[in-house]
Amino acid sequence: MHIETATTQQLVAELVARVEDGGLSSADAAWFAGELASTRQPNGK
Repeated sequence: MHIETATTQQLVAELVARVEDGGLSSADAAWFAGELASTRQPNGK
C-alpha cells in the first residue's frame, strides 16, 4: 500500500488488520499514527 495515495479509511483498515493479526507492535502503531497524521493534510492528499 502506498501511504501517500491511500485514503484514511484504507489506512485505518490496514491498521485494524495488522492489530487483529497480532503483528503490530506499539512502535509500529505509533509510526502508523504518525504517518496517518502527516498524510492527512488540508491539501487533499
